[in-house]
Amino acid sequence: MAWDEGGAENCDTNVGGIYEIKGITSAGISVTLTVKVEAFNYVSNYSFEDEDTSMWTITAEGADPTDYQRNSQDAHTGDMSLHYWSESDMDFTVSQNVTGLASGKYRVEVFSQGGDFNADSMLLLFAEVNGEETTAAIVNNGWVNWQNPQVEVDISEGEDLCIGVRVKANAKAWGTFDDFMITKIG
Repeated sequence: MAWDEGGAENCDTNVGGIYEIKGITSAGISVTLTVKVEAFNYVSNYSFEDEDTSMWTITAEGADPTDYQRNSQDAHTGDMSLHYWSESDMDFTVSQNVTGLASGKYRVEVFSQGGDFNADSMLLLFAEVNGEETTAAIVNNGWVNWQNPQVEVDISEGEDLCIGVRVKANAKAWGTFDDFMITKIG
C-alpha cells in the first residue's frame, strides 16, 4: 500500500476536521482513507456533568435564577444543564476564564433552548480577549429546539479568554444552556 504523503502531512491533528488521504494498493486499486479529527474542547466541565462547578462564575442582579439541573430531557447532551427561570425579571451572567491557549483562531459556542421571552429580552453568547468582546445573539424559540450561536476570536500567546452568556429576561422566561465549547480552528 502506498499513501500520498502530502495528504497525510495536511492532516492537522490540532484542528478538528475531516481529511482524506489517497493511496494505491499493491494491485493498483485507488483507495481513499477518511480521517476524522475530533476538535479538543478547552472548556472545563463544558456540559455541567461533573459535580465540581467551581470553574463557572454566575453573577446576578437580584436573586440568582439559575440551577444545575439533572434532567436529560432538558440537556443537549448527558443528564445535566444550566437551567434558569424566575417569578421576577432576570439579569445574570454565566462565565468561565480559560488560560494557557496557544496562539490561533478559536470558535466559541453554546447550545441553548427556552421560551416565553418578551421583545425586550436579551440573550448573548460572548467571548472576551483583552477587554474586547465578540458577541452573538441567542434567539430561543421553544423546548428542545436547540440553538447553537457561535463566535470566532483570535488569541495571541499568553492571552486569556473569558466566555459565557448574558441574560436579561422577563419574569417566567425559561431555558437551559449546555455544551459550551472552545475549539481551535486555525
